[in-house]
Amino acid sequence: MIRLLQKILKSDNPLSRFDRRPWMVPIQQIRMLSRIRFFVLAGILLVFVISLTRLGWTPQLRLAAELIAAALVVHSVFEGVYALAERGRFPLSWAIRLSHFQILVDLVMILMAIHLTGGPYSPLDVLLSAFLVGVAMAYSRRFALATLIVTLVAHLGLMLSYALGWLPVYRMNALFDQAQPDLLRILYLNSIDWIVFCAVTVITLLLTERLQQAYQETAWERGLLAHLRQLVHRSLNQEHLGEMVRGLVQDLAALSGIPRVYLVVWDESRDTPVAMAAYEGGRVSVTPQEINGRELQRLARECDRCTPHTARPLTPQDLPLSVVSHAWPFPSGSDVRFYPLRTARKGTYLGLAVFLSPEPNPLFRQPLWQSHMRDVMDVVGLILARAVSETQLEDDRALLEHLGRLSAELASALDREQLARLAVEGGREMLGAERGALYVLDPKRQRLDIWHAHGLSDQYLNYVKRSFLSLPGIRVISSQEPYIISDTEQMALQEPAFVQAIRREGFRSYAVLPLSTFQGPIGGLILYWDKPRTFRKEELVVLRLWASHVASALSNTLLIEHLREEAETDPMTHTLNRRPLAQRMVEALQQAEREGSKIVVFMMDVDDFKRINDTYGHAVGDAVLRRVASVLTEAAQSVGGFVARYGGDEFVLVLPGLDREEAQAVMARVQNILYNEPASDLPPGLRIRLSSGYAVYPDDGKTPDELLKVADERLYQVKWQRKGRPPDGKGRPAARGGKPSSSSGDAREPASSASGGQKRGPGAAGAGRKPASRDIPRSRGFRNPGPSS
Repeated sequence: MIRLLQKILKSDNPLSRFDRRPWMVPIQQIRMLSRIRFFVLAGILLVFVISLTRLGWTPQLRLAAELIAAALVVHSVFEGVYALAERGRFPLSWAIRLSHFQILVDLVMILMAIHLTGGPYSPLDVLLSAFLVGVAMAYSRRFALATLIVTLVAHLGLMLSYALGWLPVYRMNALFDQAQPDLLRILYLNSIDWIVFCAVTVITLLLTERLQQAYQETAWERGLLAHLRQLVHRSLNQEHLGEMVRGLVQDLAALSGIPRVYLVVWDESRDTPVAMAAYEGGRVSVTPQEINGRELQRLARECDRCTPHTARPLTPQDLPLSVVSHAWPFPSGSDVRFYPLRTARKGTYLGLAVFLSPEPNPLFRQPLWQSHMRDVMDVVGLILARAVSETQLEDDRALLEHLGRLSAELASALDREQLARLAVEGGREMLGAERGALYVLDPKRQRLDIWHAHGLSDQYLNYVKRSFLSLPGIRVISSQEPYIISDTEQMALQEPAFVQAIRREGFRSYAVLPLSTFQGPIGGLILYWDKPRTFRKEELVVLRLWASHVASALSNTLLIEHLREEAETDPMTHTLNRRPLAQRMVEALQQAEREGSKIVVFMMDVDDFKRINDTYGHAVGDAVLRRVASVLTEAAQSVGGFVARYGGDEFVLVLPGLDREEAQAVMARVQNILYNEPASDLPPGLRIRLSSGYAVYPDDGKTPDELLKVADERLYQVKWQRKGRPPDGKGRPAARGGKPSSSSGDAREPASSASGGQKRGPGAAGAGRKPASRDIPRSRGFRNPGPSS
């Protein structure tokens, strides 16, 4: 018995610590027990009073009525105190102390009720036993034992007062008709009551811990279900992922009872968090204050490689060495638990939940808390999986809408620059790439032409152009599937130069989208990311669709450029013809006007071209024209100019940014190459000479018509001076309508060569020589120019 009492007194009953019981408000329990005691006592006494009314108004009946009135008054007073304490208008600590005093008052009233209902033979000893059980369950063990001792002493004193004749025994004929009990009988009956009182009190105290655990589990489960219902309801009504995460972290703090809770939602495809929230200091924030946001992101990234434990949450000892080897982001001495969140079916990593206590928390080690939190984390994982899935569906819908809009713009973009810019910028915008480039394959020269690039250095682009045949990823432009490198740091490369180029640029992943049509590959669109990047199936579908749209638009653009080039280029010499010459000259003159520079325009033809055709044949004449066009084109490209075949054997050379002396030096080099460096496809001994006239912008004119007219007149001055017929003051022959002698071999005669012997202008076939005006069109647009060749 002594050991049993020591065991009982060893520690307080946790149920007595009202401030530590989260499952019941203490003052509510006090009020509940007070009401139960009052109603049971008043009910029994009322029944007793009703049963005695047939005996008339006796002193016993009067005492019972007075006791009921006193119990009502006492209960009303304490009920008012508890009500005020519950509303915060009365100190809670004082209300709890008064509840101890009420226990003593209730004990006195119960003993009085026993006295009125038969004393040693009263059935209300059962009520006293129930009273002791309630005290043992609701109050501390020491207070319950103290109440038991007081009850035993008071009950013994009451019984001894009967044996010694101090109190009368109110006889109840309905229950007994015994005489005044003697001392032995009193002690016998009292010992039985003592055994019952001690037994029920001790058994209740011993079962209190189990009762508490059962009550706690029931209360926790009830509270858990209520919080989970609220949590699910809030998540179902919340559309924005960030707001949902902030609500979840607040609910997790309420469910767990932990002062600091952090939640990070992770996107595996982008390898970055998509939402983050923290509960600290009783408030919810997007950016954590106690823990650095970057450290929390790093921890969430590393926990992607952690395996969730099936029996308990993760502790710092369960994390990989790569995580704990860095500076620990949590405060010193804190107790922390981790819950990596994954989908149940696919095991996709969803994020990380962190529970932090500033000091060691025994709650973390309770099996009940661990079991409930595992269930909560399962529900949170389902909610986040649904939210992430809906977010991805919304992103995919927006991605497809974006794809449709950009595809419509792409289909209407026929200009090269507009198409290239839209192809690169549209791909970057849809998939969040930091850089991009459009490479177009030139099958004739077996090289890549860069139409548009964003965020890439010229050094890297030139390296790709030079080495595209051997680079990984570039050579797959002939395939149909995208070539994706998720992380360049982990790819196996055999080209050290390519590795160095990647490291200089600083991108971590790239995707090559091959552009091909039914005729074969035409290029590639490459997108670059500065971070490692993986793709979902839906994003791969968008990549393929965008590549197909770009390939189709690029094919149309190349076809249009080819047709335009054929329409604007002389098919034999591959130089401009008279149609695009006007536009190119207008653009050159506008640029020269803005820059304040000069332009030199040369009009030239081949000397003795008719004799060459008559002597060597038309095939050689064509070869001569091609040779002249090749040399002129090379000279023009060296200074940024251009060449046009004006008609027959006549050419126009436009040299922007040069003065007259510099342009004449260029023309002298052309003459030297043509005369002293014969082509291999020309007959030996054939020398090519050119006659030319020049005009300088803005000295000789400010429009293409004026410049060409002056250059043409000066060409004729040179031609007629060589033939021995001096021109008049206007640079034209004195005899209008005449022509030089046939023995001179003048190239101004119409030629029958297929290579361009038909002279330009409508008067070339019907007159011995061209009119003085040289048939120069009078409008800037060169309308109605006549046949060009």
